[in-house]
Amino acid sequence: MLISRLFIMICRAVVFGVFLFALTNDGARAKPRERPISTIRDVLTVLKTCWIPPPRSVARVGMEITVRFSVTRTGKVLGKAKITFESKKATDAERIAYRIAVMSMLQRCTPLQITDALGSAIAGRPLSIRLIDERQQRRAEKIKWRETQARNPLRASL
Repeated sequence: MLISRLFIMICRAVVFGVFLFALTNDGARAKPRERPISTIRDVLTVLKTCWIPPPRSVARVGMEITVRFSVTRTGKVLGKAKITFESKKATDAERIAYRIAVMSMLQRCTPLQITDALGSAIAGRPLSIRLIDERQQRRAEKIKWRETQARNPLRASL
């Protein structure tokens, strides 16, 4: 019981520290686009390219996380973003690391430079974006394929 309370306190301190750093670090803001964004697909593409997954030391192969949020007519996040899905097999530490990465993305990349027409169309409506950490997935698939090939008895007879 004491260990779980300590773990929760440490996690909260880490989350608070990251948010405090993100709020005070103006130099880490995304560069403004040359042209305003005019489609929802472009909004999601811009956010995906702005997302920086957590360091590999706390990353999980194939981790998926989905966040739902709304924006104002001017491209600012409206209210609080909500995590609607996380990979089931992820540990609490991995979940927190990915949540921090997603919230940092929203702070770093908003307000979005959107057209007036798109702002009028999506203002206040929920948007969802699914982010998948595929950095280590290809490597893991290659290792798994090699292991399968090494164990294949038919391969030895050829």
